[in-house]
Amino acid sequence: MCLGTARYAQRTQTIDQLRSLMVTAPSAVRDKLRGLPTRELMESLARSRPTGDAADPGRTTRITLRRPARR
Repeated sequence: MCLGTARYAQRTQTIDQLRSLMVTAPSAVRDKLRGLPTRELMESLARSRPTGDAADPGRTTRITLRRPARR
């Protein structure tokens, strides 16, 4: 597998992971991200700065979504 193909495969896996996480995300998080094109979704998640209570499932989900988007 050449380097370009490997990068493409990794990017596709990352997008699939993010979309899967969004399915189980709290509705407040899911509603903000639903319908965004892939590029905008990745940019939005990579730029995000999750704040709030550490016990808040929405914050935890936003942190979880942000990490792979920044790769």
